[in-house]
Amino acid sequence: MLNYLATLAWSHPSGKDIFSLEEMIKAFKLEDIQTTAPIFDVEKLRWVNGEYLRKKSDEELKELICQYVNTLTRSKHDQILDKIIPLIKDRMKVLSEFQSLAGFFFERPKELERPVKRELLEVVERALKESQWNHDAMEQAIRAAADKAGGKAKDVFMELRVAVTGKTVGPPLLESLEILGKEETLTRIGSSAGQSRP
Repeated sequence: MLNYLATLAWSHPSGKDIFSLEEMIKAFKLEDIQTTAPIFDVEKLRWVNGEYLRKKSDEELKELICQYVNTLTRSKHDQILDKIIPLIKDRMKVLSEFQSLAGFFFERPKELERPVKRELLEVVERALKESQWNHDAMEQAIRAAADKAGGKAKDVFMELRVAVTGKTVGPPLLESLEILGKEETLTRIGSSAGQSRP
């Protein structure tokens, strides 16, 4: 916050937006303050905060997340957070985004952002049932199944994302499936059939 507030009416001599308190104290000069009325830019504040979050180690970020999300504890969720944080760290600007980015890892989506296509779901379900549970094997199986069905792999991947996470955007899909596990992924695909269309 201090970093952002400092730039409302002052610019670091080097032109950079992110700097430590020590750097600011060293470079700050009263005569450099701009006299024009500052404009509070919420999006820039979010960006600055995101830059600070990315500078945190995974351990530091994990501690902050557990403090912010009161349903998470280090003792119970430490291992899964170790896997999730590298997937969302570059996407998260504020801690309040953790739930929207990673909530699906902890509970099944109650509703989908949009209906999924039943035909494409069946394609991906068959492919994943026979696949080994790692990134390369899943990708190969899904692409081969999509090609065999005469569809586009990107469409199949999108239906899979919506079925499993409830959203059209999010962390890398196949890495997320590795974390969720085969049984949970297939269960979610089956459950999403109730919100599908031909």
